Parts: sequence; structure tokens; C-alpha cells
Amino acid sequence: MKKKILMFILMVCLIIPVVFIFSACDNKSDEQSEEDQTVMYEINISEDIEHGTIIPSKTKATAGETITLTVNPDSCYELMNGSLKYNDQVVVDYSFVMPSEDVVISASFVYIVNVDSYPILREMVSITHMKK
Repeated sequence: MKKKILMFILMVCLIIPVVFIFSACDNKSDEQSEEDQTVMYEINISEDIEHGTIIPSKTKATAGETITLTVNPDSCYELMNGSLKYNDQVVVDYSFVMPSEDVVISASFVYIVNVDSYPILREMVSITHMKK
């Protein structure tokens, strides 16, 4: 009988610290995720962008928020495919989910050549299409 009581006390003494350790670990991850939700990260636009502007829906956001970008190319320019990025990650459909870090938006705009304004180019384009 004494052995059973001693075993029971020993088991309780071993289980209680383990439970506290695991619950303390869980609390830290909850605190950290709450902290991520309250920290505001900056959204900056690269100064290297030429021939257009990018306007974010916000200049600061918490991790997990959706940020929408408005793209305004200058006259005779358009956004180059795949060039709209945040921290070197390609932006799809003009929006992205804010990561847990500051963001720099970059983009490249390309000049639109009006083929009708240059007869020689128009002729080259029509010849190229005829060959295919």
C-alpha cells in the first residue's frame, strides 16, 4: 500500500512541472502572436520608380492585413509584367498580405510604342504576323 502511495506522489510530482512547462510555452506563443498583431510595419515606395506612381491603401499596417496598390503609369507608359513587387515578392492582382516586417514596393514602367505613329514599324509588324 505504501508503494502505491509513493508511486502516486512521485507521478504527481513529475506531471505537474511538465504541465506548467507546456502551458508556459503556449502562453509565450499567444503573447507573440498578439504582439505581431499590434506592431505596425511601414509600407514604403521605392525612390527608383520612374514614369509612374504606386499608391498603397495604407502607409502602416499590422501583419496579416491586406494591402491594395493603385498603379498610375505616366502618359505613354504601362506597368511592366511581373515588376510590381514588395520586398522582391511579386504582387498578384495589385494586393498582398502584410508580412511581419517593413515593406518596400518597387515597380518598372515601360514606354508604349505606338506602331501606327511609325510606318516602318507598322510594316514590320504586319510582315511578322504574315510569316506566322
